[in-house]
Amino acid sequence: MKPTLIDIIPPKKSPLLKRTLRVTPLPLKRIRRLTFPKILTATFLSLVLIVLEVYALSFIDFARQARQSTTVIFSKLNEAKQALKGLDPGNAKNAFQSINEQVTSINNQADRLHLDTFASIIGLFSDQAKNLTGFLKRVGTISGAGFGLMEKLAELKTNGFEWIVNGEGEKVITALKDIDRSLTDISSLSAELKNQSAEFGYDANSWYLPATVSLYKNQGFLQELTIWLDNPKPQHLLVLFQNPSEIRPGGGFIGSYADLTITHGTLGTIDVRDIYDPDGQLDLKTIPPKELQKITVNWAARDSNWFFDFPESAKKTIQFLEASKIYQEKNVSFNAIVAVNVNVLKKILETVGPIALPDYQLTITSDNFLPTIQAEVEAGKDKSAGQPKRILKVLTPLLLKKISVLSDDQKQKLIADFQESFDAKNIMTYFKDPVLQSYVHEINLDGEVASLPNNFSGDYLAVVNANIGGDKSDAFIRQKIRLESRIDGLGLVTNNLTVERTHSGETAKEWWYRTTNHDFLKFFVPRNAALTGANGLKIKDIPTHDYENYSVDLQVQTIEATRTLHEKWSTAEYLEAGKTVFAGWLDTPAGTTKKATLQYQNLRKLTLGRSPVPYTFIYEKQSGVDTALEFSIEAPPGYQWKDNRENVYHYTTDNATGRLTLNLTLERLP
Repeated sequence: MKPTLIDIIPPKKSPLLKRTLRVTPLPLKRIRRLTFPKILTATFLSLVLIVLEVYALSFIDFARQARQSTTVIFSKLNEAKQALKGLDPGNAKNAFQSINEQVTSINNQADRLHLDTFASIIGLFSDQAKNLTGFLKRVGTISGAGFGLMEKLAELKTNGFEWIVNGEGEKVITALKDIDRSLTDISSLSAELKNQSAEFGYDANSWYLPATVSLYKNQGFLQELTIWLDNPKPQHLLVLFQNPSEIRPGGGFIGSYADLTITHGTLGTIDVRDIYDPDGQLDLKTIPPKELQKITVNWAARDSNWFFDFPESAKKTIQFLEASKIYQEKNVSFNAIVAVNVNVLKKILETVGPIALPDYQLTITSDNFLPTIQAEVEAGKDKSAGQPKRILKVLTPLLLKKISVLSDDQKQKLIADFQESFDAKNIMTYFKDPVLQSYVHEINLDGEVASLPNNFSGDYLAVVNANIGGDKSDAFIRQKIRLESRIDGLGLVTNNLTVERTHSGETAKEWWYRTTNHDFLKFFVPRNAALTGANGLKIKDIPTHDYENYSVDLQVQTIEATRTLHEKWSTAEYLEAGKTVFAGWLDTPAGTTKKATLQYQNLRKLTLGRSPVPYTFIYEKQSGVDTALEFSIEAPPGYQWKDNRENVYHYTTDNATGRLTLNLTLERLP
C-alpha cells in the first residue's frame, strides 16, 4: 500500500507534555467515511493542541527570560547596596533604573501572554504564574521605594549643610527619619523577594545576606546619627585645621581648630582657637614620643596627630583637649573630629569665590589663601597682640555662610571636591560613638591604616613623613617614591625602595619656607619584612629630660618597646599599626635633593607551583602629602603577569589616592 500524506509526517515531541505525540495513520477509505462534524471536531482539537504547544513554547521562553532578568535584578540590587553603603544616590538611582527596565520588560511579555488570564482559566503553570506575579510586584515595589530613597538622599546631600547652618536642622532630622523608614521597607521587601527568587532558578542567599548586613549597618548609622544630631544637649564637633606645610604622620601640623556645637540638627556656636590656647592650660604631663622630644618636653594637643593611623591620633587629640582647663572646667566632651588639611579650603574657595576681610584690608582667594594666612599667622599684627590665629576666627563663619547659599551647580561641584578630598585623605573623620565610627571606617572616611588578612598574598607600603623642627618647609618639598620588587623562583619578594625629596624653597621671601627640612621618615611594610640594606638615612641624638613626674602613654610605650637599631644602616625598626616600620632621619636643605634607599624582603613567600597566583599591592598615602609613585614588579621565572602579558608590571602616578590597591595575577608562561 502506498504511503499516505500522514504517514510521512515524523513524530513530534511536545515541550509542554514532555512525551512523544505519535499519530497513527488512517486508511484513506476510513477517512472518506468520516462525517463532516467529526472532521471539524478533530480539526478543532488539533488546533487547540497546536495553540497549547505554541503557548507552552512561549511560556518556556518567557520563563527563561524571567530567570535571566532575575539574575540582572539581583545584580543591580547589589550595585544599589554598594551605592547606599557609600551614600551615593546617583549610582544607586542608576541601579534602580536598570531594575525598573527589567521589570517593565517582564511585565510587558507577561501581558502579551495574558499570563494571569490563562493561569486562572486552565490552572496550567498556575503556581509559577502566581509566584511570578508576586515576584514582579515586589521587585516593582522595591524599585519604587529605591527611587524614593534616592530622592531623599539626594536632597539631604544637596541641602543638608545649608539646613544645618541656616537654623533648619529639623529638616535634616526629618529627612534622616524618612530615609530610615525607607530602608526598613526595602529590607522587608528584599526578604520576601529572596524567598521567591528560587522559583526562577536563582539562589539569592549569596546576595541577600551581605545586603541585609549592609542595610542594618546603614540603618544603625542613620539612627545613631539622628540621635546625635537631634540631642537637646549641644554636641561638640571638633574641626582640626591641619597645615601640610609642616607635615606630621596624621596630616599637617594642628595649628588651629574650631569647636562647633550642634543642637537639634542646627549649628550653634563656632569657636575658632589657636591650638596653644588649650595647651597653655593643660596640667597633664605626658612624655612625648622620642623624636618629638627634640622640640618639646611635654606632649600636648599640638603634636597629638603623631600616629599614621588617624583614629589613634584623633583619640589622642580629644584626650589632651578634654584635659585642658578650657574644657575640663566646663565638662565639655568632643563627640567627633573632622580633620581638614588647609589645602582643602583652597578648593572650597575656588567654588565659593573671594571673601573680603575688611579688618585686614584683605580679600582671600583660592590663589592667595595659604601664603596670606601663613604670613598673618607668622608675622601679622595679630601675632604681636597674642592672637596669631585670629584671622581664621574671622574667616571661618564667613566661609560657612557662603557655602550655605551656593547654587545647585556649585553645591554639586563642592560635593565632588569633598569626595575627592576624602579619597586623598585630606579630610578624615572620627566618632566616639562605636556605631558611627564603624560606619565611617567601612566606607574609608576615617584614615585608618589598612589591615592585612592572615592569608594576604602581596605587599604593602606607606611612606610617612614627620617635620620636626623644619618650620613650614614642606610647602616647597616634592617627593617621589620608586619601589622595584622582584619575585624569585621560591616565591620570595625582594624590594628596592627609593624616596627622593627636593626642596625648592631657596628663593622664597619668607624665612619659614627656606628652613632646612628635618624629616623623620617612617616606612610601613608588611609585618614579616626584613631589612637587608639602607642608605641616606641617619639616627639623631635626642636630648634627655627629667620625666620623673610625667605619665607614660601606653600606646607610645608599646611601640617604642619594639624599637631595635640597625646601626650598620643608621635605621631604626618598630612595630606599629600591625606593620613593620623602618625609620630614620633625612635632612634636605633648601635648593637640594636628597635620597634615601632601603632594601628589604617579604619573608612570607608566595605559593608558586600553581596558576593563577593572586598578588595584591597596597600603597597608602599620607594625609596632606602629594607624592609621585612608580611601582614595578618582576614575575618569577616561568611566569608572567596576566594583567599585561609581560614579565614586569609597571604602574606610575603623579599623585596616588589615599589608598591604592593593585590586584594582579601571575600565570604560567604558555
